[in-house]
Amino acid sequence: MGCPGTRLDRFLTLARDYGAAVICTCIDTDGQARTADWKLRAAKAIHDLAVGRYGLEPADLLFDALALPLSTGMEESRRDGIETIEAIRRIKTEMPGVHTVLGLSNVSFGLSPAARQVLNSVFLHECVQAGSMPRSFMPERSSPCTR
Repeated sequence: MGCPGTRLDRFLTLARDYGAAVICTCIDTDGQARTADWKLRAAKAIHDLAVGRYGLEPADLLFDALALPLSTGMEESRRDGIETIEAIRRIKTEMPGVHTVLGLSNVSFGLSPAARQVLNSVFLHECVQAGSMPRSFMPERSSPCTR
């Protein structure tokens, strides 16, 4: 990971050279992380490389724990939302100074508009409680959990 000439090397070099922040997805050489442990492992690997080798500040790393659709109907997808929420909590706790972001509405992909609104609203609330500041969602399609 991060070997000279790789995409990751080019991204982190540009971020360092231009003082840019980087959105880091919880994907590693085994693929898109699905469990909180796997997401944290992938995030730590990127963090350690970005901070240790490239000299980026933790505050310039925005980790996306990757919300996956819950609508697949597959047994292995049933815990994906819970795993994402736990990964956010652990990333924020175990890597002080980093930020988290999330493409929130991915969690409800494939559901009816009404179901999407409910799920997105609840998921947004839980993710914020865990420490995330979702940047990619449509506020007109979510409702405060107090409603």
